[in-house]
Amino acid sequence: MADDSLSPAALIDLVAANLDRSSPEMAVFRKTRGASDELCHGDRSPGWARAGDRLADVLYNKLRLAKEIQLNMWSHFCVRAACRAGPLTRR
Repeated sequence: MADDSLSPAALIDLVAANLDRSSPEMAVFRKTRGASDELCHGDRSPGWARAGDRLADVLYNKLRLAKEIQLNMWSHFCVRAACRAGPLTRR
Protein backbone atom coordinates (compact mmCIF):
# COMPACT_ATOMS: atom_id res chain seq x y z
CA MET A 1 0.00 0.00 0.00
CA ALA A 2 1.46 3.37 -1.02
CA ASP A 3 1.95 6.13 1.55
CA ASP A 4 -0.22 8.99 0.30
CA SER A 5 0.49 11.33 3.22
CA LEU A 6 2.32 14.62 2.74
CA SER A 7 5.57 15.55 4.38
CA PRO A 8 5.32 18.30 7.02
CA ALA A 9 6.98 20.81 4.66
CA ALA A 10 4.62 19.92 1.81
CA LEU A 11 1.62 20.29 4.12
CA ILE A 12 2.78 23.73 5.24
CA ASP A 13 3.16 24.79 1.61
CA LEU A 14 -0.29 23.40 0.75
CA VAL A 15 -2.01 25.11 3.68
CA ALA A 16 -0.15 28.42 3.17
CA ALA A 17 -1.12 28.50 -0.51
CA ASN A 18 -4.82 28.73 0.45
CA LEU A 19 -5.43 29.40 4.14
CA ASP A 20 -9.18 29.74 3.61
CA ARG A 21 -9.42 26.10 2.52
CA SER A 22 -8.30 24.92 5.97
CA SER A 23 -10.00 27.61 8.01
CA PRO A 24 -13.57 27.54 9.27
CA GLU A 25 -16.11 29.38 7.15
CA MET A 26 -16.36 32.18 9.73
CA ALA A 27 -12.66 33.00 9.34
CA VAL A 28 -11.47 34.68 6.16
CA PHE A 29 -7.83 35.53 5.62
CA ARG A 30 -7.07 38.85 3.96
CA LYS A 31 -4.04 39.45 1.79
CA THR A 32 -2.40 42.76 2.64
CA ARG A 33 0.74 42.55 0.50
CA GLY A 34 2.63 40.35 -1.91
CA ALA A 35 1.37 37.94 -4.55
CA SER A 36 -2.02 36.34 -4.07
CA ASP A 37 -0.50 32.87 -3.78
CA GLU A 38 2.05 33.60 -1.07
CA LEU A 39 1.74 34.14 2.66
CA CYS A 40 3.44 37.36 3.75
CA HIS A 41 4.29 38.90 7.09
CA GLY A 42 1.46 41.27 7.91
CA ASP A 43 -1.35 39.31 6.22
CA ARG A 44 -4.42 39.43 8.41
CA SER A 45 -6.64 36.75 9.83
CA PRO A 46 -9.42 36.81 12.37
CA GLY A 47 -8.74 35.08 15.65
CA TRP A 48 -8.56 37.66 18.44
CA ALA A 49 -4.97 36.96 19.36
CA ARG A 50 -5.21 39.96 21.64
CA ALA A 51 -7.83 42.52 22.47
CA GLY A 52 -7.58 45.43 20.05
CA ASP A 53 -10.32 47.64 21.48
CA ARG A 54 -12.56 47.97 24.51
CA LEU A 55 -15.27 45.62 23.18
CA ALA A 56 -12.71 42.96 22.27
CA ASP A 57 -11.16 43.34 25.72
CA VAL A 58 -14.52 42.70 27.40
CA LEU A 59 -15.33 39.74 25.12
CA TYR A 60 -11.85 38.20 25.36
CA ASN A 61 -10.58 38.95 28.85
CA LYS A 62 -13.71 39.48 30.92
CA LEU A 63 -16.38 37.21 29.42
CA ARG A 64 -13.93 34.75 27.82
CA LEU A 65 -16.35 34.44 24.90
CA ALA A 66 -13.87 35.50 22.24
CA LYS A 67 -11.22 33.22 23.76
CA GLU A 68 -13.60 30.26 23.38
CA ILE A 69 -14.34 31.24 19.77
CA GLN A 70 -10.62 31.50 19.06
CA LEU A 71 -9.94 28.08 20.58
CA ASN A 72 -12.66 26.46 18.49
CA MET A 73 -11.63 28.26 15.31
CA TRP A 74 -7.97 27.21 15.53
CA SER A 75 -8.86 23.65 16.60
CA HIS A 76 -11.06 23.39 13.52
CA PHE A 77 -8.24 24.82 11.37
CA CYS A 78 -5.76 22.24 12.68
CA VAL A 79 -8.16 19.33 12.09
CA ARG A 80 -8.84 20.47 8.53
CA ALA A 81 -5.12 20.91 7.84
CA ALA A 82 -4.38 17.45 9.26
CA CYS A 83 -7.05 15.92 7.02
CA ARG A 84 -5.35 17.51 4.03
CA ALA A 85 -2.08 15.79 5.00
CA GLY A 86 -3.46 12.41 4.10
CA PRO A 87 -3.93 9.17 6.00
CA LEU A 88 -1.91 8.44 9.08
CA THR A 89 0.49 5.54 8.71
CA ARG A 90 2.45 3.61 11.30
CA ARG A 91 6.14 3.58 10.73
